[in-house]
Amino acid sequence: MTMKSILAILTGAGSDGAVLDAALAVARRFTAHIDAVHVRSLPGEAIAYGPPEALVATEELIAAMELEGRQREEAARTRFDRWRAEHGIAADGSGSGGTATAAWSPYVGGLWPVAGDLARYADLT
Repeated sequence: MTMKSILAILTGAGSDGAVLDAALAVARRFTAHIDAVHVRSLPGEAIAYGPPEALVATEELIAAMELEGRQREEAARTRFDRWRAEHGIAADGSGSGGTATAAWSPYVGGLWPVAGDLARYADLT
């Protein structure tokens, strides 16, 4: 069994480092590529799944949710960049043969629909 692509979903939380380290352990064994992704939710989607009183969201609430989403994305990206530098992981296509590679991709939408679609094309999530 070989694995060529690993999907690592980053949230901008403290657990992102552990997610990346676990992905790297597998990627090194199989000389695989890690697709590190972050999915920034749209405030309207988050509100739709909340309590009914949240449907009357104010502009301030939506702005705060958008700001938090951007901050989480930035935290995830910063963690990915530092992790890649710490471990000497080459970007997609720039490494020498026989080494694991990794790339960053941001998405906007619902976490589960986007992650589900991306996971269909990965050997491991």
